[in-house]
Amino acid sequence: MDLSWIFFALVAAVSQAALPLMNEYFQVRSIYLMFWMRALVLIAISPLIFVFTPPEDPLFYLFVFMSGCIFAYFDLVYIGLGASKGAGAVTRIEPLSVGATFLMWLMFAPALLGEYMSSPLRSGAILLAFAGSIYFGLRLRHCEISRDTLRQMALPIVLGALGIILGKLAMDHSEVGSGVAYYCLVQTFTAFSIYVIILNTPILARLDPNVHLKASLFDKKLLIAGGCIALNWLIHTPSKYYAIDQVENPAYVTVITLTSPLWVLLVYKLIGRREKADITSGLGIVFCALILVLATQL
Repeated sequence: MDLSWIFFALVAAVSQAALPLMNEYFQVRSIYLMFWMRALVLIAISPLIFVFTPPEDPLFYLFVFMSGCIFAYFDLVYIGLGASKGAGAVTRIEPLSVGATFLMWLMFAPALLGEYMSSPLRSGAILLAFAGSIYFGLRLRHCEISRDTLRQMALPIVLGALGIILGKLAMDHSEVGSGVAYYCLVQTFTAFSIYVIILNTPILARLDPNVHLKASLFDKKLLIAGGCIALNWLIHTPSKYYAIDQVENPAYVTVITLTSPLWVLLVYKLIGRREKADITSGLGIVFCALILVLATQL
């Protein structure tokens, strides 16, 4: 197997950590931020239609469309909570999606269950990882910031796991280059369209975790923030899905992206920011997710 996926997965991990960190710094409404991010990304990647031949399999477009709907919501919450709860709390809870991805992937590859359970060491490690995740998850209830973050992240975590699997399925129904390119194009257009609908539907605007922040869609600060996050997205998404396309199971890439909370902690250390959230339990969740992924490779 080509090991270049490790480099691209690491790039995806660093850029994933940067997303909530950016909005923690800019403190702007996530719906406005996501609107500009998707708009700028769409403009930047539109020339790809002249470079790559579109995938022919209709299932590719179905999977990417579904993924776009999911990540439109996921990004709205993930980046929004980065501003209100802090990037540290968000990135340490997000690894719970590893367990969800693991369980969902078994529905698409049920033969793996027998393979995992054939070894006592492997099955024991998997059960230990799930038990540990539950334990550390329950510990978060004692920390108000972490508890609220977990409550708001619960649905996005489950949907995000499904979105990762849909991305893998989409890559399996396309060629390497055109698959990644048109994944970015179709997903971005889908998410942008959803944000346009949300902005014109007051009741849907409540999906924004930062609805209390007051700002204009055309504020200079917002445009700068949108540009920064758009650039980060242009690095993150192609890197992540190129890595996913090169592996047999999307969980492999998750091993590397689990380092995102560590990158956030490093940034906090460098700038002298002190957290009030439960760091120990959050890192416990990350560690259990790492055990789970490694156990599947024993």
